[in-house]
Amino acid sequence: MALVPDSGDLLECRRAGQKESLRAYSRELAYPFHSPPFFGYMAQPNRALWERQVEVYLSHAASVALTDCMRGKGYERITVGPVKF
Repeated sequence: MALVPDSGDLLECRRAGQKESLRAYSRELAYPFHSPPFFGYMAQPNRALWERQVEVYLSHAASVALTDCMRGKGYERITVGPVKF
């Protein structure tokens, strides 16, 4: 039987993961040449690729921090296979 995480623990760890991801990538998020006065600085496709890359990094960092936090609370990540009928 799988242990279902307490919603309070999960919410707390998601918030911690979000904070950690923003802390880890704050330099990339605050790069001044990607803000409105400097939109012409980079070609639009390059800017869009950069934004997506930062989103991927943020998502990964938040996921790792969430997993670490939940493990610290005693939960374990399990893989569930396909349902057999």
